[in-house]
Amino acid sequence: MINQKLIQQMESYHFKMSHSNILNFYVLKHVSFKIPVKSKLAFVGPSGSGKTSIIQLIQRFYTNYQGEILLDGVDIKKYDLKKYRSYLGVGQQECVLFNGIIKQNMVQNTQNISANDIENAFILANTQEYINTFYEGLQKQVGQRCIQISGGQKQKIAIARVILKQPQLILLDEATSALDSQNENQVQKSLNTLMQNKKSISVAHTISTIIDCDIIFVLENGQIVEQGDYQQLMILKNHFYKLQQNSNNQI
Repeated sequence: MINQKLIQQMESYHFKMSHSNILNFYVLKHVSFKIPVKSKLAFVGPSGSGKTSIIQLIQRFYTNYQGEILLDGVDIKKYDLKKYRSYLGVGQQECVLFNGIIKQNMVQNTQNISANDIENAFILANTQEYINTFYEGLQKQVGQRCIQISGGQKQKIAIARVILKQPQLILLDEATSALDSQNENQVQKSLNTLMQNKKSISVAHTISTIIDCDIIFVLENGQIVEQGDYQQLMILKNHFYKLQQNSNNQI
């Protein structure tokens, strides 16, 4: 069983994974990294380089990989799945909301949550004004497949849900991609505050959202080709530098 005291470090050792039956074709190849306490990691790279696959592996959506992903020295496959995922907070581009009201979507799998707790989460996410635009407030229906709210509104709910959960490990996969630049900057400030005392892994679509990360891993063709903080990678003027120069802040 995972407990609050146990979770100190996550690490992976030379894992590789394939989505295909093609012999020797791997989406990820010998990827290794460590997430010490209170560390912010990011993965960047061109489309198809394996960034999202890493996030999905950590969530245990796949088990068909070689190598190890360890949580304090124990393979994550050995933990109870429900308990393990209860310590993860996930914000992603294609976030999942269920047909119901905003409040129901916020409190799923989280116990003893009040309406005040939810409102505070939206305040901390710099999105309280968004809720106030709805006459129904937290009783607003999102609709089947979220047809009653926009993509940006859906992401704001998902980010506030991460803040409400107060997870030990935060996974962000282009979590602000549907927001305009002004809203993205506001929400990113809130995420940075949340991540100050947490472990986090980010997959970013803009360079500006990962500048403050402790370690940035650059992926190409499923392999880590470069790593360091933002300044170190820019000085190298290699993979990361070229990625930024060619992307106009979009990656």
